[in-house]
Amino acid sequence: MLHSVYSCELRVTFFNELAEQLEKQLKHTAEEQVTIIIASAKVNQHEGKNSVRWHKKYKCQVSVKKVEEKTNWYDNVCTSCDEEVNIVEGRFRLATVCNDSTGYLGIVFPDEEIQRITGKNVFDIENDSTQVGDSISFPPLLKAFEKKEFIVTLIIGETNVHNSCNVYLAHAIDEPPEMLGDHVPGEVVPANSKQDSISMNLEETLNRASDSPATEKSTNKQRPRKKTETVPFETEENVKKRKTVKKDIRVRIHAFVPGTEADELAKLLEVGKVYLIENFTVSDYTSDDKFRCVRKEIQIVFDNQTKITPLEEKAVNIEKHVFDFFDLSDLKSLVNQQTYLADVIGVMEKPKPLAKIKNRHGILQDQIKFRIADGSTIVKVTFWDEFAVRFSAALKHNFQCPIIIIIGSARITEWSNEPTIANASPTSFYLNCDHRNVAEFRKRLSSESFPDMNLDYSTNATLDVYKVQSIKEFKEDQILKEVLCQVKIRKIQNISSWFVNVCTSCYKETQLLENSYQCKFCDRKCSYPDKKFQVCIFASDDTGAIDIMLEDREVRTVIGKSVFNIIDEGQSKENLPVILKSMENKDYTIKLLIKKENITEDYPIYSAEDIMEGFKIETDSDDESTPHPIEQMQTQPSASSYHLDSLSGISYTSKKREK
Repeated sequence: MLHSVYSCELRVTFFNELAEQLEKQLKHTAEEQVTIIIASAKVNQHEGKNSVRWHKKYKCQVSVKKVEEKTNWYDNVCTSCDEEVNIVEGRFRLATVCNDSTGYLGIVFPDEEIQRITGKNVFDIENDSTQVGDSISFPPLLKAFEKKEFIVTLIIGETNVHNSCNVYLAHAIDEPPEMLGDHVPGEVVPANSKQDSISMNLEETLNRASDSPATEKSTNKQRPRKKTETVPFETEENVKKRKTVKKDIRVRIHAFVPGTEADELAKLLEVGKVYLIENFTVSDYTSDDKFRCVRKEIQIVFDNQTKITPLEEKAVNIEKHVFDFFDLSDLKSLVNQQTYLADVIGVMEKPKPLAKIKNRHGILQDQIKFRIADGSTIVKVTFWDEFAVRFSAALKHNFQCPIIIIIGSARITEWSNEPTIANASPTSFYLNCDHRNVAEFRKRLSSESFPDMNLDYSTNATLDVYKVQSIKEFKEDQILKEVLCQVKIRKIQNISSWFVNVCTSCYKETQLLENSYQCKFCDRKCSYPDKKFQVCIFASDDTGAIDIMLEDREVRTVIGKSVFNIIDEGQSKENLPVILKSMENKDYTIKLLIKKENITEDYPIYSAEDIMEGFKIETDSDDESTPHPIEQMQTQPSASSYHLDSLSGISYTSKKREK
């Protein structure tokens, strides 16, 4: 039957009761064109075309004859849509051969039911040496399903009906009810056959009794059978059928608590505990709902009628931590949207000490920067304000090194055409979390393909000073590495302008269109754009010359003034200020960030990450006790979300380390 919706056609196939009900209703319909609504239908493909079908579930009691050891006992599925992929997250897939008194059947036990029965997931078994190993061909915990009886609810699919497929998918697995006897309650036994039945049972009882020693309370005395009256009960036609509710296992959903209820619910809820939550509202997200923690179209909303009951953790099998990890190489696709946040995992490089910066409004903000890597990509991370303070305090505890960090619900931004990670209000962090992915990640650290990173978390790190010629000979393994060079600034390049106009929201450069500045990234007009230094210098040492781009923070560090300060002194955009020219013919130690385009595309201009005048670098004895200067810079995702140490707090051996 074809189901026509305007210009679209779909095949529809109904089975069993639903097919009979539809046929009866069509016979009583006089209209030639029938409009039909199919609720809760299953959509699949048949011969390359979409089709809608209905499947039915049946219960049967079977005994597990054999667990197939030659088939894989788990599937790798996507953490978001549950579709099978190469390697992401494991789900049980246990193939069994079951039987009852009438024959044999191939049944696949599903992941959620195996987890419920065993209390373990795939990763628990994989990391258990008693279940998986060189001498163990198949997990004993799964092998234990053999020779046990279950009541299995089977899903009868189209392939089972039309294609004669004899492998069925189980929907639910339950223990069989306790059998207290072979009689059927309410069954009327004819009087002429009752005595024979009793005598036969008694004889069998005597024979069985001879096989085992008698006990103190055992007896073979015949007892009269109590007469049982039949109990009336409703037939299936009179019993209202219960709706089968689909169980979504391991699903996350966002809960919203109004401000009026927040304080009261905060007293009841504790992170990591299990609760039964009742009487809440389910609402759709709107287009204005930004920074969602999970990729669902609905959320639940608590109110004063919501009931919260604590549960024992053993009552239900819920993982303490559930994440939907994004590969760091895929973060680029998230930078131009504000709808979703992302979960990421990586090894953490040594962070820069907690610092205070003054934003464009003159307000002090706390900031901490570092980088993380997952084996193929390195991404910068910047935490702000109270979240940065909590993160810095957490780092003071003793951790196994290197530290594996999970950042949950992170905001993905962009700076210098590279994705960066920042915190939003729902963001959380986990250091060396007791999670299966952390254990798996730590195993990968020994891989030769893992990029070289500064995993020395000690207070004082030794940095290398490179000559200009050595920097120009760097290979791809040096991409995103920060290095020091000591050069003399020969000339401030005279380009079209010594500053740029940037958007006050995303800090990207704006364009002047029809006498107004436009930000193409925010798609908005910036009537009063911010102004930042952007100065290209020509510098050299005894091995060669190099072009370096100094951004706003580096220039302000040297001259102590902002762009607005210089403009207020009457300086024009076209002419190079005298205070910038004063930087020429002086020695500077500059920290450079080696970018991909410098290596793969031979881009000649290198980006500066920090700068100080002179070649003498003194070592601080303790970064925590040394006062860090307040940087006169503007709040931004940061041109570099990670620095090693500040140039005033690093050490090096010039003769030994110089390259």
